[in-house]
Amino acid sequence: MDGHELLKSLRRLIESHTELGCNIHQSGYKDDYFRLFRVAHDRRWFESTAHPRLTGDAISDYFYDDWLAAKNDKNDKLAKTMRAVLNMWDEWHYALEKYGVPSED
Repeated sequence: MDGHELLKSLRRLIESHTELGCNIHQSGYKDDYFRLFRVAHDRRWFESTAHPRLTGDAISDYFYDDWLAAKNDKNDKLAKTMRAVLNMWDEWHYALEKYGVPSED
């Protein structure tokens, strides 16, 4: 999976979870997003030299430029889900950068 494929996967998850009315903070749904986050983190796609760069702000810019540019109710709902996901995304990145990956003990 490259960065563009990850963005497509993230977009599909946001679309399906929004359409189904899922609470993305529930464990099963959150796990879907975390799996994609770990791919981005493990491949260092948060670095300034990564293309595409996959920080929360960069992902938001990609999605607003391409996918969510039109103003309508559907996109408003999708954008709300996206913002919630990207808040978690940035929190996970901060935690792993600051504290590292927890041991399995």
